[in-house]
Amino acid sequence: MQRKPKIPNVNVNVLFPEGMYELITEVAAGEDRTISWIVRRAVQEYLVNHDYLDIDDLQELSEFCGTDKLRKPNGYNKDKEN
Repeated sequence: MQRKPKIPNVNVNVLFPEGMYELITEVAAGEDRTISWIVRRAVQEYLVNHDYLDIDDLQELSEFCGTDKLRKPNGYNKDKEN
């Protein structure tokens, strides 16, 4: 089996209010995900919802985000008015 090339990651320090961190930790544990995965997904959804990232680029981004397939974020509407 051929390995996919690794995409380098950048380490970022993010500060959350204590209550938000606790909630993120609970969500990550409940979904059997890492906190990093939850944060990457949230950023991906933000970029799509604010038209910084085209929905058609999501499959390519999926390898970077460490997911098998990314889906359109909840409430995504490509034709929405800003």
